[in-house]
Order: sequence, then structure tokens, then C-alpha cells
Amino acid sequence: MPGIGNLYLNILLAVTLGLYLYQIRHRKSLTRGKILIIVLSILLVVVVNSLAAKFSNSYLYTLIPYLGGTVFLVLDIETALIITVLASISSSALISPDLRVLSYHLLGGWAASYMAAFYTDRYSIYRIILAVFFTLGLSGLLLWPGTGVGQIFNAAFLSALFSGLLTLGILPLFERFFGISTDLLLLELINPNHPLLKEFAAKAPGSFSHSQTIANLAEAAARRLGLNPLLARVMALYHDIGKMQNPEYFIENQVVEGNPHEGLPPEESVKVLKRHIEFGVEIAKKYGLPEEVINGIRTHHGTTVMEYFYGVASKLNNDVHKEQYQYPGPKPSTKLEAILMLADTIEAATRTIPNPDPHTLRTKVRELIEKRLNEGQLDHTDLTRRDLQDIEEAFVQVLLGIHHSRIEYPEK
Repeated sequence: MPGIGNLYLNILLAVTLGLYLYQIRHRKSLTRGKILIIVLSILLVVVVNSLAAKFSNSYLYTLIPYLGGTVFLVLDIETALIITVLASISSSALISPDLRVLSYHLLGGWAASYMAAFYTDRYSIYRIILAVFFTLGLSGLLLWPGTGVGQIFNAAFLSALFSGLLTLGILPLFERFFGISTDLLLLELINPNHPLLKEFAAKAPGSFSHSQTIANLAEAAARRLGLNPLLARVMALYHDIGKMQNPEYFIENQVVEGNPHEGLPPEESVKVLKRHIEFGVEIAKKYGLPEEVINGIRTHHGTTVMEYFYGVASKLNNDVHKEQYQYPGPKPSTKLEAILMLADTIEAATRTIPNPDPHTLRTKVRELIEKRLNEGQLDHTDLTRRDLQDIEEAFVQVLLGIHHSRIEYPEK
């Protein structure tokens, strides 16, 4: 009967986990790769605990810290804490119904989850190992005072060490094979010495500078909405890498006189401009960028119309199909993709405002957000009116910092 009870409990926990992941899938940008990582990690912990349950004192050994740290690095602290609770209940049910076992595993998992928040490089894993070691060691002494100190700390050390090494060893494989964006990978991608960023800055310096400004806008908006600001920054930094192929066709890179579009019919200019999305996706895949970053490249223009060239073509020929002058899409499907689109639109538009003041900037930002909303570009996202207001406020604050007034110094 205890075995049947454990089976029912684990089925209930699995259903709870499934419902939770389904509920947060859009809000957390939960891709199939991330779901697979979470499920595989939970299965690994459950299988190891099932095997370890046959040995004496198995309750002192736990891989829950591995699960807590991994889920945090893949998603966030909120999800890590919830999944740690579910996995700890499952593990303690397999090992022992004693509440002390549940508390012990839970504390180890939470220690790893919280310490993962301070992850800045791959060496940070050793700080996580130390934190988990001391947490498990001290909690073990308090929960089982009659057990030998050496035995408790030996188990705590092995649990912390294997959990940390497992995280350090498996996460890079997950990043590579499932194309997911853990904070480990994102921190590497924002490094200015990353080969792709260095190439981007050298070949298309204007587009690179434009992307850095968009990164500031997107990061601020993501933080205000409770999304991953690091992922928003990476998506923005790499969204225009396709412009490296023909940088001179984009105005921000035209540092000398002469515009190559002047000798082209508008329909040809549009083809060249559209291609930067296709090229960007190819380059991103070549460098193994995460799925979310590639989707940001695909969707940052949605199906918007290149209005300048459409206007030129309409003057030359009355029989012009608007679809020819649209970007191929698709439209954004997540909040982060929508933020990237809006940041891209607003940065380009506000750059041309002469002597912008706070009222002018706020009016322009609101006008452009409404325009994209009315065009239906945000229809596939679950952005609310409140979200759009928060995005507007975040953008305005960043733009005010960029376009702040300057003192006019008298001439000598």
C-alpha cells in the first residue's frame, strides 16, 4: 500500500507541475527546450532518490540543490522555489515520510536557488556548492542531533559537490542541444568580447550602436514587467546582426555621402532590407544563439510596412500592392518579442526629434505604441493595457537619460 500511495502522490505532483508550467508558459517565455530540461532534471532526481532509498541513511543525500540551481538558471527564482517544493515532497515520499527529510531536502534546494541569483560566471558554482554544504550540514545537525557530525557533513559535502558539478556539466549541453537561454549563456552573450558582437561592431558600427540603445530600452521595460531583463538585453543586442551583410544599405551605417538606394527602384530596395532578417537568422544559427534570440530576429519588424519605399512606389505607380512592402513576419508572440519590436520602432523615431523635451518624447512614445497596437502587430501577445503603460514609462525614462538637456558653453 505505501508503494501505491507514493505512486498516487507522484502522479498528483506531476499533474500539478504540468498545470503550473502550462499556466506560466507565455509569461515566462517557456520554450519546449526549457520544459524538456525541467522534466529531465526532475526525472533524474527522482530516479536517483528511488535507487538511494534502498540504502541506510539515504535521507542525508540529496540532488534537490541541483534541481533548484538549474531551474533558476533556466527560468527564475519563483519557478525554482515552486519546483523545489514539489520535487522535495516527491523525494521525501520515496525515501521516508518523516517531515525532517522533507525539510532537509527543501532547505538544500532553496539554498541553491537563492545562491544561483548571484551567478556571474562559471566560477560562481563554487559559491553555490559552499552555501549548499553549510545549509545541509547545519540543518542536518539540528534535525538529527543524535547522528554523528562527521556523517552529516560528509553527506552534505557529497550532496553539494555532486549537485554543483552536475549543474556545471549538464547545463552547457542543454544550452547547446536544446537552444535554450540560461543566465550562464546570456552573461557570455552580453560580453563585448564575444566574437559575434565584435564582428557586428566592426562591420556595421551604426547598427551596433543602435542595438545598444535598444538593449537599454528593452532591458528597462522587461524589468518593469517582471520579465527576464538579461534575455531582453541579449535579444536586442543581436536582433540586427543580419545588417552585417549589406551594412551600407542601412542609414545608420552611411557615414559617407551617397545612398545606394538612390540608384535602385523601391521594390529592389525593399528586397535588400528584408534580407537582413533572413541573414540574421542564418548567422544566429551558425553561432548557436538561443531560440528566443532567433525568434526576436524573426519578429522584431513583424509584418510592418516600409512606409518610405511604399510611398515612393505609390507616387511612381498607382498599381502597387502593399504586401510587397511588408516585412515577412511573423508577428511577435511573446511579451519580450513585443518589447523588442516597440523599442526598435521608438529608438529609430525619437532619434530624429530635434531638441526633444519630456512632453514631446512621451507623446511620441505613446503614439508609436498605439500605432503598432492598432496595426495588429501585438495581437499574438498577451500584453495588457497596464503592460503597455509600463513599457511606455520605462522607455520614456531611458530616453530622457539619452536626450537630456546640455549646457551651452560660451565661445572663447
